[in-house]
Amino acid sequence: VVEPRRSRKIFEEETFFAIRALNPTGRVQAGKVNFDVQKVAPEALVQTLAGARGSEACRLVLLPGLATLPDGCEKAAANFVSAGGGLVFFLGEAVSAHEYNSRLGGMLPAVIERVEGDLERPEHYWHLQDLDRSCPIFAAFSEPNSGDLLLPEFKRRFALRPGKSSRVLARFSDGMPMLVTRNIGGGQVLIVNTSADTSWTDWPKRKTFLPWMHGLAQFLAGEGEASIRDVPPATTGEHVDIDLG
Repeated sequence: VVEPRRSRKIFEEETFFAIRALNPTGRVQAGKVNFDVQKVAPEALVQTLAGARGSEACRLVLLPGLATLPDGCEKAAANFVSAGGGLVFFLGEAVSAHEYNSRLGGMLPAVIERVEGDLERPEHYWHLQDLDRSCPIFAAFSEPNSGDLLLPEFKRRFALRPGKSSRVLARFSDGMPMLVTRNIGGGQVLIVNTSADTSWTDWPKRKTFLPWMHGLAQFLAGEGEASIRDVPPATTGEHVDIDLG
């Protein structure tokens, strides 16, 4: 996880909620559903991607909205994803659409256009709709009363134009893409059209954020679809437990 803010108070970091969702204790515990999370500064991103390529030690890299992309990140990111890694781009106020499109356009699942939304106009905030519930990223919400993903509010976003080879996993209430993914080689790239912190959305403070982050991490790390394929045979109407890792 790339963390751009340097703060002595951990709760002020941009990726605070994402890291706490993936591993709240900071330790990897046997029998627990958590992840071994390493936090790096943006200037260490290229070295991390290069060292992780083809290694089981790192299968997913999560980036919040960065004001400046590190030199050499284009090639390192492309190699990492092609080798089977998962790469997640959160957006946010610091993101320059021009820089992201010009430097990462060859791998992004959507063209990033203009910023939309007014923080002072809550009556115009967006909610989610049109979720692709066949995707393992939403597996935790398949049962009734397992969490309402239509409750989180989104105050700001970018206008996105998905590519022809991309897949839209979720949209906002007016149809604008919120989650867009694309396969590259053996890996995947995902754009999350909101911030990783609470500057653009209140989702990190809601109960559904934690299981959604788990589904996202497993799906992008290449584990979610394999788990679904390993479901034992069953007959219609029979209840079957599915191990999602």
